[in-house]
Amino acid sequence: MLRDSARLQMEAAEHANQHGWSKHRPAKPLYDDDDVDHTITYFDPVPVGGEIEIMAGTKLMLYHGGHILGSAWAHLTRRTAAPSPSAATSAAPATRSSCRPSRSPAPTSC
Repeated sequence: MLRDSARLQMEAAEHANQHGWSKHRPAKPLYDDDDVDHTITYFDPVPVGGEIEIMAGTKLMLYHGGHILGSAWAHLTRRTAAPSPSAATSAAPATRSSCRPSRSPAPTSC
């Protein structure tokens, strides 16, 4: 699907350049086949119906989506530790993680 989308992006950019309907000179696709080839190296195939641990304490299971060919829905299960008595009485407010998503293709850790 990603490669098909890239092909549509490239065709639209070519059409825009031929007919002059884009404000960009030249019009370029958002991503192309080279970007897809690079991105796919970060993918790991996951079997439908099998449970895998995607990180410590978090498991993923995929189920067939049914009505759309090749689709699936994901069920995530996260094991949490029992709260300690001191954590329940702590006065510290809950805060969001300072970790922000990165546009880098490399995985980030917080």
